[in-house]
Amino acid sequence: MRFWIGLINFFFLIGLVALANLTGLSWKEYLLVGIGLLPMFFGDVGKSRKFLLTLIVLLIIASCLIPFKNIIANHSFENRSLTPWIWKPQIYQLTQNSYALSNVQCSIDPEKGPHGRNALLIENNQEPGDQRYGYLFQQIDVWPNAVYTASFYVKGKIGNKSLWFGLSDDWAEYKSTHHVQPGDYKKWKKEQVATLVTDDSRYAFAKFVSEAPGHFWIDDVNLKLNILETVKRWLGFKNEA
Repeated sequence: MRFWIGLINFFFLIGLVALANLTGLSWKEYLLVGIGLLPMFFGDVGKSRKFLLTLIVLLIIASCLIPFKNIIANHSFENRSLTPWIWKPQIYQLTQNSYALSNVQCSIDPEKGPHGRNALLIENNQEPGDQRYGYLFQQIDVWPNAVYTASFYVKGKIGNKSLWFGLSDDWAEYKSTHHVQPGDYKKWKKEQVATLVTDDSRYAFAKFVSEAPGHFWIDDVNLKLNILETVKRWLGFKNEA
């Protein structure tokens, strides 16, 4: 009997992986759901010790496989290219018929990073009070209504609102954001972002925005799913950023 139960479970998981390939969703998501449903094959779900064991295995897999995966592409700029990041300086109106770009530049600099050779350089040379800005963003796949944590390294002169990091379903929106504290950082400083919340969409834009004068470097950008806070949010304990 156990042999047939095991065989059914095996083909059940194989089917989930195949379904994941057809729908384009993460096979890990289907695998986790499949493991969670396995107790259905053991009879009394509510009283089965196998059900509790399955939940423990599910949590272990979720905490080991998912949170440690950085979903930011080109996170350390070692290929000396921005791709797939996109840089978009603000276009603002000078007169009724003329426009100009904000005086904010973004480039890859061979500045020795905390763990590599290259780093991202943002130079915001506008006058104080102009409130002209530049966006650096990339589109990423995310879990809907989930909680993410981020970290990155910064160095240089950062003024008030010179730099902030955010996550939203529109690259130009100000939603789940984190402002970097002003300062003149002579050495690399690791910036920790505890809570970034996604919307109902399965994609989002991770973005840096500079809207005040500053001259600074960015490197080693990390964005990871926080599975514990995500489950709490799904259960109704929402933590808005």
